[in-house]
Amino acid sequence: MDSAPAGPTVRSAIEVAAAHAGSNQKRYAELDAAAGDGDFGPVLARALRSARAAVRAEAAAGGAAVLTAAADAVAGVGGTTGPIWGEGLLQAAGVLRDGTDDPGRDTTSATSATSLAARAARAAADGISALGGAVVGDKTLLDALVPAADALERAADDGTSLADAVRAAAYAAQQGAASTKDLDAKRGRASYQGEAAAGALDAGAVAIAEILDALARHLAGAQAGAEAPGAEALATDEGDEPGAAGEQTWEAVPGHLVDDPQALVDDALAGLVAASAGRLRWQPDPRFLARADAPVHGEVALVSGGGSGHEPLHGGFVGPGMLAAACPGEVFASPSAAQVVAAMRGVDAGAGVLLVVKNYTGDVLNFRLAAELAAAHGVRSETVLVADDVAVDGSTATIGRRGVAGTVVVEKLAGAAAARGDDLAAVTAVARRVADEVRSMGAAVSGVTLPTGGDPAIKLGEGEVELGVGIHGEPGRERISAEPAARLVDRLIDAVLADLPGSGSDVLLVTNGLGGLPLLELYAAHAHAVRRLEDEGLVIQRALVGPFVTSLGMAGLSLTLLRLDAELRQLWDAPVDTTAWRS
Repeated sequence: MDSAPAGPTVRSAIEVAAAHAGSNQKRYAELDAAAGDGDFGPVLARALRSARAAVRAEAAAGGAAVLTAAADAVAGVGGTTGPIWGEGLLQAAGVLRDGTDDPGRDTTSATSATSLAARAARAAADGISALGGAVVGDKTLLDALVPAADALERAADDGTSLADAVRAAAYAAQQGAASTKDLDAKRGRASYQGEAAAGALDAGAVAIAEILDALARHLAGAQAGAEAPGAEALATDEGDEPGAAGEQTWEAVPGHLVDDPQALVDDALAGLVAASAGRLRWQPDPRFLARADAPVHGEVALVSGGGSGHEPLHGGFVGPGMLAAACPGEVFASPSAAQVVAAMRGVDAGAGVLLVVKNYTGDVLNFRLAAELAAAHGVRSETVLVADDVAVDGSTATIGRRGVAGTVVVEKLAGAAAARGDDLAAVTAVARRVADEVRSMGAAVSGVTLPTGGDPAIKLGEGEVELGVGIHGEPGRERISAEPAARLVDRLIDAVLADLPGSGSDVLLVTNGLGGLPLLELYAAHAHAVRRLEDEGLVIQRALVGPFVTSLGMAGLSLTLLRLDAELRQLWDAPVDTTAWRS
């Protein structure tokens, strides 16, 4: 733009953004950890690296094609960042397609270039808002992007040059990002943080403001005919990883045994497949695990997935009697829609696919998009949302309750229904019933750190317990002082029973370890739970004890209850043959 074809300017913008995100991924992760789960920095850096690679492959393309390629690449990364940033880029590409579809067409005036940028920014903001439901004031990137779009529109009205307009947009975005410190989060995992997120900046808003500032400095340098700040990074991958000349520097991460954090998920999947004794096959790109014998003729295929770090969920439960496929995202980041579509198409034998989705923004967005894309390829599907965590008040939380250990119960019972030959409607009915009726709550006596390093997602002082903790380290109902295990178990039982639907006395009890609690202590806690439930007149018809839905190395546990009838008992007792559960 600005007396040059749109393509080169858009291309430079992607290069600037990728270089900046790569250089700041650790800081963005730390910002995100204060109000979310700490995955934003690495995911954004990976997303924009992918965008840069896609853009470089479009050497002769115009601005619309460049942004479309970038959008496709970003959306393929997963997490919440993938669909949100990908949607913004895609909507901006639509504006450029209307205004500069010809790769060789110039936008020959400062006014037209600035106007085009303003319309692209507005379209991006509107698209992101429509996709995720957020508005200004919800403590999201929109708190920076919308003021930036406003500033660009004012600059276009005033006939301001693109370089000056972007400078004004960057300033407006900085003001908007700063305002997020005083806002209450209403979207994403940060919305579960409550007071713990108070005073924290939104990492996405900060990234938008800083990327615009970097772009403004680049444009100013180009306009003056001087070397723009950061221009040396545009022709290389400098700043993406530590070390010189692409050489990576290994750093120890306290509490973790890691070779290359960027390759950890793939390394773990390779190990899981090797340990499966032929039960599993693995497709690396787009990444998913599947039953070795899939697709299975005449059987509804269950597909689930989510961020890594919760093992054995979900990959450990792929096999006869449970899942047909699992889609692992990066640590604490949802899988991409592309992964889910590939898995659905890879395991569907014509009977349809049931998607089991935990209620987190990234999971919901990516699985929803995947269902739409798979339908275009003739794959029938249904979706069941798991939201069993009673620590979050479903009536007041913006995105509802979190999906936690009840997910395993849904996968087991629905998987058994699929294995006995039920059709898609019947399997969905079982899954939906269980998801509606299962309830869970957890507690932690330690925080959790990511294998990439950085501050813990949740910080507990000596002698503190987080009651109602989430599986990404999200704060729960309250922070309490340490107390005897029986008393803590009573607190969890009280909360779960108060919300447990139905009236039957026969129940399933799952005592789940969050990753760092010794089994010795977990079994003792289970004994306390059994005694308490029997005192309440309940009969523990079935039980499961162990680390099934974890949060990396968090020391803690969760308790899950479901009332059982004859059909659910039969489904629970049905055979299952996965790497993490065999009966």
